Amino acid sequence: MWQVIAAVLASASPQVSQGLTVNETAFGPRQQLVCEWFTNFENSRFEQCRILRKPDPLLEDGASIECLGQTCKELDAAARKAVQWKKPEPVWGTFTVEILGRVSAARHEKRYLGDATRIVLIEKLVSVRKLRPPRYVGLPPHFDVRGRQSGPQERTGGKRPIAVIERLVSSLQNFGCVWAAVLCG
Repeated sequence: MWQVIAAVLASASPQVSQGLTVNETAFGPRQQLVCEWFTNFENSRFEQCRILRKPDPLLEDGASIECLGQTCKELDAAARKAVQWKKPEPVWGTFTVEILGRVSAARHEKRYLGDATRIVLIEKLVSVRKLRPPRYVGLPPHFDVRGRQSGPQERTGGKRPIAVIERLVSSLQNFGCVWAAVLCG
C-alpha cells in the first residue's frame, strides 16, 4: 500500500527537470538563479538573471516575479533585514537574490510601462543581499580612446562639470531656446 502512495506522490510533485504550469503560465525546468532585483513603492522586478556559475544573462529585458507559497513574503522579509528597513511601506532598493526558480517558457506582451516579457517563478529563496553601489563618487569614470581613465576635470578642460552645464544652458538661452529655459529654469 505504501508503494502506491509513494508512486502517487512522486507523480504529483513537479520534477526538477520538468516544466511546471502556474496560473496558466508554463515555466521551464528548475534552476539555481542569481538575479538583480529592483523594488520600490510601485515596482518589483528582476532586472537581470543568470544561472549560478554561468556568466550569460537569461533575460533580455528583465522579468516580472511570481512566487510559490510564502516565497514573496520571505523575499520581502530578507530584503528588509538586509537594509534594516523599519518602515511599514514596501522596501526600496536593488538587491542580489539567489533563488531556486524557473523562467517562463514563452514571452508575453508587456502589460504596462516598465513590464517585462518574461516571468521568473520563485520556488525557494536561497539568499538576499543589498547590491552595492559603484565605488566612484560623483560622475562615473570614463576612458579615453587609449584606455586611460579620465575624471570629470579632464573631460571638461579643468572646469567643474556643473560650470560647463551652466554655460551650456546659458548659451542655449541666449539663442532663444525656450526648452532650455523651461527645463533648466
